[in-house]
Amino acid sequence: MIFSATSSHEEGCDRQWSILTKGFTVSNGEVTGLKVVELDWIDPATRNFKEKPGTETVLPCDYAMIAIGYQHPDPVGLLKDVNAPLNNWGMVEVDPNMRTSIPGLFAAGDAQRGQSLVVWALADGRKAARSIDEYLMGESHLVQNEMSAVVISE
Repeated sequence: MIFSATSSHEEGCDRQWSILTKGFTVSNGEVTGLKVVELDWIDPATRNFKEKPGTETVLPCDYAMIAIGYQHPDPVGLLKDVNAPLNNWGMVEVDPNMRTSIPGLFAAGDAQRGQSLVVWALADGRKAARSIDEYLMGESHLVQNEMSAVVISE
């Protein structure tokens, strides 16, 4: 695996590798931390890990994004704990700005659309980022990309 520096490194990000998120800490309905444990690689070829005993800790955080992947979310864990609204197909239900009915909970891409093209996931993610920025900051200076129709005529 090759790691390279990105803008987050330039901004002072401290990356930690081989960490498993076990859960969240919550106070007054707000995320306050990530419960994590360090992992040892048993077999890197098969990506087989085991937890390092005694390395459990809580990383302070006030915001968490969860990448679900190319499937609809299973209503377990955090989604179940916060009673995330799901539609008839099992996807997280959102408004046109990727907001759920729960303040501060957003969903985008496969989690709210189902399996689709990566371009839709990117567009949804950008729309969600703008909505999250507005939620946290009261406004957003992120570019709002609206899809527009192109009409070609002779």
